[in-house]
Amino acid sequence: MKQKTLVSSVTAALLAVSPFVLADDMSDMKVQIDQLQKRINTLESSGGSGAIITAPKPKYGLTLKGHVNRAVMYADDGIDGDTFFVDNDNSSSRLNIDGKAAVSDDVTVGVAWELEYQSNASNNVTMKQTASNSSQDFFKERKIELYFDSKTLGRLWLGQGDMASNTTTEQDLSGTSVAGYSLLNGVGGGLSFRDSDAVNNPAVVTINKVTTNFDGLSRDDRVRYDTPSLGGLMLSASATTGGAWDAAAYLARSFGPVKVAAAGFYADPQDLKTYESRYGGSASFLYEPVGVSLTLAYGQESYDLSKSTRDDEATSYYAKLGYQFKGSDVGKTAIALSYGVTEDYAQVDDELDSWGLGLVQNIDKAATEVYFQYQGFTLDRTNANLEDIYVLMGGARVKF
Repeated sequence: MKQKTLVSSVTAALLAVSPFVLADDMSDMKVQIDQLQKRINTLESSGGSGAIITAPKPKYGLTLKGHVNRAVMYADDGIDGDTFFVDNDNSSSRLNIDGKAAVSDDVTVGVAWELEYQSNASNNVTMKQTASNSSQDFFKERKIELYFDSKTLGRLWLGQGDMASNTTTEQDLSGTSVAGYSLLNGVGGGLSFRDSDAVNNPAVVTINKVTTNFDGLSRDDRVRYDTPSLGGLMLSASATTGGAWDAAAYLARSFGPVKVAAAGFYADPQDLKTYESRYGGSASFLYEPVGVSLTLAYGQESYDLSKSTRDDEATSYYAKLGYQFKGSDVGKTAIALSYGVTEDYAQVDDELDSWGLGLVQNIDKAATEVYFQYQGFTLDRTNANLEDIYVLMGGARVKF
């Protein structure tokens, strides 16, 4: 800092006397100042005695992004009705920090940090609750991971993040997944079916307990490897603490005018879950010239009967017919009709049926999706007469 202080002092002194110096002398002074500044620059760059040490430039390009997803939800369980102001669990509000640096033309090192923040989540609200559900009013880790990505060798992940099979039963090209997708309990999952024959119509079981899409293993602290994409096909495998492991295959490509997104998996949870294994997958087809899409999903969970009171397996089926078009300059509009079934999940002979109708309007200039969703639930259970539940939800997801 001594050299820069010296320059400042000299410059100030010269400016103070400049009105009384001849023009030729001013020219000489400017040359001397330039020479002094060059000497200081040389000292800084050489790292020699007295040099000014500057911090190194950041190696990683960081990206901050995320979205806020809020909605108004009305629910009726056949006995009571109520209105909720919720965070849409189909795509919860979250914050992402991503960074990456190129090691070479082939290899990139990256990091990902994803945090979820939900207040009054749409899958947790209960009928006649007196206040917002604040149990999730804190940041929750979704991803804290690093990866090494090679164009020729594939990608190696390490840390808290998606297992290889996560989202394999959720491939969806309809453009309406923010409103509803194969995981039916994202809308109203905490609501209870009521017994219409019993005194005071008691709550019997929640939607969360009787339906799921039997997706693969979720997010966990794991090691994961993805192959390079070959013709749109990628293979993946991962393992986590406790011995759980899974393997999956993903396909993402177009065949002429038809865009395809498909995935399949097998997962062995070891001691982490109550089931022995899961397998299934999904496929979504979009005929782009017209905007018509068809989405299908299937999942199955198997049990060890010596450890479970349920049947030896439970299954889920899901289908969605969608249509998307651009009717104005605002953005694309997407509508979809869906139907899902979950069998034998909570107990033997249970069957949950659910119809859904969704609408999503994109507002491109504001990175916003405005959506509406209707979801109806029916549970058929032995020796019970349960009321149907229906849910209406409207809201918006704003990305930043």
